[in-house]
Amino acid sequence: MPAGIGDGEFNNNQTSGTRARFYNSNGTERWSNVAKDTGTASWTPVYHIRPC
Repeated sequence: MPAGIGDGEFNNNQTSGTRARFYNSNGTERWSNVAKDTGTASWTPVYHIRPC
């Protein structure tokens, strides 16, 4: 079962320059984001998240 479904906001409030990575069910990277940043993203489907 996916961890995220639909569009939603994110707030990447990690140390500036670090990268959060969001993965598909097969382990491939779906999208990533460099801190500090906020926005809206597609969470359909995000199965795994690595904060940095």
